[in-house]
Amino acid sequence: MDKNSTKKPGLTVGLKGASKMKQDPNPNPSGIKKNKSTPNFAPSNVHDASHQHAEPPRQFLVTHTSDNWKIRKAAKQAALEAQKRQEEEMAKQKAASESRDTKSNGDDAALTREKILSLKWRRQSADDVMLAKRNKDSLQNILSQRKKSLIPGLLGLENRKMSVESDEVASQGLDILEEDVKDKSEEEISSRREQEEDDASSNSLSDNLGNEDDDRYSILSDTPGPSFLELNSDDFDTDLSDDEDAETEKKHRRKRNKTLENYKTACAKLQLKPNQTFLRQCGRPTIDIRNRMLTHKDAKPIAIALVDDTKISFLDISDNPLGPAGLKCISEMLTANESIVELNLSNTQPGREGLAELSQALSKNKTIRRVYLDSNTTDQADGDLIAELITEVPDLRELYISNNCLGFSGGKKIAGALASDKGRLSVLDLQYNHIRTDSAVQIALALAKNSTLRTLNLAWNGLGTEGCRALARSLEANSSLTELDLTCNRLGIKSLEFLLKGIIKNRGLTTLKIGNNPLTTQGVKALLQTIVLAKDSELTHIDLQGIPIDTECLKLIEKLKETRNVQIIYDPTIHIATVDQTKEFDGTNLDRFDPVMVMFEYMKKDNLRVIDLFQFMDAKKREKLSRNDIRSGFNILMIPFTEHAIDVIMEKVDTNRDGYITLEEMTKAYRENDRTVKLRRIRANKKKRKDQGLEDLWKILKELIAKRKAVNDKRAQAGQ
Repeated sequence: MDKNSTKKPGLTVGLKGASKMKQDPNPNPSGIKKNKSTPNFAPSNVHDASHQHAEPPRQFLVTHTSDNWKIRKAAKQAALEAQKRQEEEMAKQKAASESRDTKSNGDDAALTREKILSLKWRRQSADDVMLAKRNKDSLQNILSQRKKSLIPGLLGLENRKMSVESDEVASQGLDILEEDVKDKSEEEISSRREQEEDDASSNSLSDNLGNEDDDRYSILSDTPGPSFLELNSDDFDTDLSDDEDAETEKKHRRKRNKTLENYKTACAKLQLKPNQTFLRQCGRPTIDIRNRMLTHKDAKPIAIALVDDTKISFLDISDNPLGPAGLKCISEMLTANESIVELNLSNTQPGREGLAELSQALSKNKTIRRVYLDSNTTDQADGDLIAELITEVPDLRELYISNNCLGFSGGKKIAGALASDKGRLSVLDLQYNHIRTDSAVQIALALAKNSTLRTLNLAWNGLGTEGCRALARSLEANSSLTELDLTCNRLGIKSLEFLLKGIIKNRGLTTLKIGNNPLTTQGVKALLQTIVLAKDSELTHIDLQGIPIDTECLKLIEKLKETRNVQIIYDPTIHIATVDQTKEFDGTNLDRFDPVMVMFEYMKKDNLRVIDLFQFMDAKKREKLSRNDIRSGFNILMIPFTEHAIDVIMEKVDTNRDGYITLEEMTKAYRENDRTVKLRRIRANKKKRKDQGLEDLWKILKELIAKRKAVNDKRAQAGQ
């Protein structure tokens, strides 16, 4: 491209180009102006198929928009010429191959296809029909594989559109490409079908008629009969069920392709990039697109694609910032979809608007059974919408709304929905919803009037004593509840006493979880003894994790396992000190001394100065000591310090809290320690006795120093 065209892209040619056009005696007959940056719109596969011929002349892009029709016309004409040349070449190759086959086989070696087809009087057997059926199935498989191989090429046109700079010219050229590829694919499929039919028929007939001495073919001119290829396989008793499987597979593919096509079409209209995870899962029973950063814009094409999808059963779109607008799209889809059974909308932040749309849509849905709404910051004001899900969705069986903020008002609305006993809800998960005493009492009393709920999860709330009192009354009247989770609900001994009164009279509860409550071993014993005495109790699973148990509890657990076959989960047993045990005194243990005093007294007993000890530990010459430097130095000096002792040294010596000990800080700590030791010795002298603590410390340090020197001498003698 010359300089003039670079500076003024709207012009067709520059001044120099215009002068050259006047001097050219043979102008371009097509009238298309040339430009070096113009791409060739002829399909690449045309050039590959006709590589023996010269390439058609490249057409150059005219940047002015009024000449775009010339580009389309030239590109289409070039494509038609290339296609015509390819057809002629394929016809020549086919004629040459047929002539070679005819010459090599000879006139008397085998019968031609036309001659065999003319023998309609030939009598056929069941083997012939099965062989024809096999050839037909193999031909269908070959054609289906051929179609599959052509699909990526057609789909690749979308990616090629993205790489063209000019949108208008690119769309026009790609239209020509799509028509050319489609025509070419149909021609290749038809030619391949004819060739495969010829090969299949010739192979089968040559196998059956290859033996000239066979008696079956000695009277070919006497008995008329049906043609070999015109026989119907239904006339014979054969087990050929492959057609049914093929039809089933085709139907499944059509359903899958329908969802896929709907999604791609919706994305194209909304000008959105398709989500690759959803593309891979189109047509599957389970679609998992959680945590893909999908917004309300991405939710719309997904909802459009799933409206008519009859294969999907489980949709997980959780952990995506859909918002109220995204929930509205999903809700509209649920009003029409009749196959989704489970829906996970956890952490999608629907807000009150989204929950209202969802509640209204699910009331019209007849297939939904399980809904997840966890971690959606649902607060007390949204309790009425959750209550509507319980009462107004007749086919809903399981509702999970944990890790929200329903609180008192929300809990009261849910209690009213449970007490109405209108819905068919069997599982309700309300864990970690700030349900305290007042709302807990309301929910507990509602259980007495509910007959459908089977599992209730109230873990990580606050029932307290009053909640357990109300729950005990409901358990006496309720016989439908089978699983109750009261983990971490501030249940003490008093709360457990009320709860046990209801457990004794209840005949439906089979699972009870009361772990992580302040019950102690006394509460566990009371619970286990009550279950042993309760003959009508149906409890088979008890969770006591986080509660201490002792040997007496273990005996009761073993007794329950033997008599009632009850499974109990508990933590390791604690052992209470009921026998006097004397611990042997260890005189070499340094844990009873101040670690800072041990360090500096060891230094003095080893005839070291502060700077000597500091330089010894400062192996990296950084003029400061880290925790690792101190640990390594004590290991070399063979001082048995624990990690706690090193923490104490760092806390007392490192006064500026920067994680390092300088020489100045160590000197200051040494002076304070030396002052402390002198005061202790002065007080001991006044009492006219020795400081036994210092005496024991000095004795231990002398033994450690002597042991270290002995080890060093032994290593020196061994040459280490």
